[in-house]
Amino acid sequence: MFLNDVSTIFRYGNTFVNRSLADVNVTSAEHYILMYLFQKEEVSQDEIAGYFAVDKGSISKTIHKLDLKKYIEKYANKNNSRENLICLSELGRKTFTKSRELWNEWHSSVMQGVTEEEFRLFTEVLQKMTANARTVIESN
Repeated sequence: MFLNDVSTIFRYGNTFVNRSLADVNVTSAEHYILMYLFQKEEVSQDEIAGYFAVDKGSISKTIHKLDLKKYIEKYANKNNSRENLICLSELGRKTFTKSRELWNEWHSSVMQGVTEEEFRLFTEVLQKMTANARTVIESN
């Protein structure tokens, strides 16, 4: 079944990253947030939760762990005192660089024998399916 295969690849990828990043104490869930912060510079917890379609409580716990590990910096939004903004710390940037290299290694290993055209088509279909799933959830 297609979705089972995608889920299995995702779980294997998480296992690979968790094992590989054990020395820097970063889980795959934390890595995803580090990756997002690397691209966005500074964001609110609500933005992170919305992007990953995860409840705010889960994001809050992960952000708290990253803060304790000194991988991020958190500070009050000057325009909205009820909101914290989050960005990568210098340690977070260094750690992310290592974890990004691991994801690149994982990607290369998983993509062996897959052509660029096959990957492009797969990505296109997956994006459509993601949009459809988001529409279903948002309409209920």
